[in-house]
Amino acid sequence: MNLHEYQSKDILAAHNVNVPIGYTADTPEEAKQVSEKLQKETGSTSKKLATAIAEVERQLKIWMGNRKLAKNTLLYTIGTLLPQVAAFILLPIYTRFLSPSDYGVLNSVQVISSVLAIIYTLSIDKAIYRLYFDFKTEKSKKDYLGTIFITVTLSVALITSLLFIFPGILGAVYKDITFYPYISLSVIASSLATFVIIPRSVYFVKEKANKFILISLAEFFYNRNTHDWLW
Repeated sequence: MNLHEYQSKDILAAHNVNVPIGYTADTPEEAKQVSEKLQKETGSTSKKLATAIAEVERQLKIWMGNRKLAKNTLLYTIGTLLPQVAAFILLPIYTRFLSPSDYGVLNSVQVISSVLAIIYTLSIDKAIYRLYFDFKTEKSKKDYLGTIFITVTLSVALITSLLFIFPGILGAVYKDITFYPYISLSVIASSLATFVIIPRSVYFVKEKANKFILISLAEFFYNRNTHDWLW
């Protein structure tokens, strides 16, 4: 029989065998409640007991933090790798149903989208990782994110307008690809996809790994379906 210590104590106590008083706790809050209960039952208020209880709470917080870190790291890794794995799986499908020239156009359009995502945001979203927790109140954090959102919106509107007013800007880079419909649709799709970047960054810094995965997958399928729609 393989038992934990607390399970053995419960069995012995059920058969009227004297065992030391003890309780289990899974969270720092439960550890604090257990410590208060032990102090009442033992009638002890010694400094040594208080120090021991504080150390238990501290170690439990560290353990809980490490467990959450490991879980989130795994989820973030999955959220990052899944789109790449999906793109790799789709590669044979593209090469089978698209001609070499069509596949070249598709890759070129994807490159344009990747570059525009950087230009649109000016990499301001990276500042969220660095500065978000410098703001101590929820209001200041919302104001900060609101400022980023307005800045990105103005940047997207200005750059998109310039690209449509002067289509030759991108046309000079890809002379064999017409601006309409390929490049123009890529510009529109990229401008809309930009607004996913900010909430994705916020979910990351808030350690909301599940939502981070969902929004990463939604972004991938949106970009993939948009580009595939061209064909």
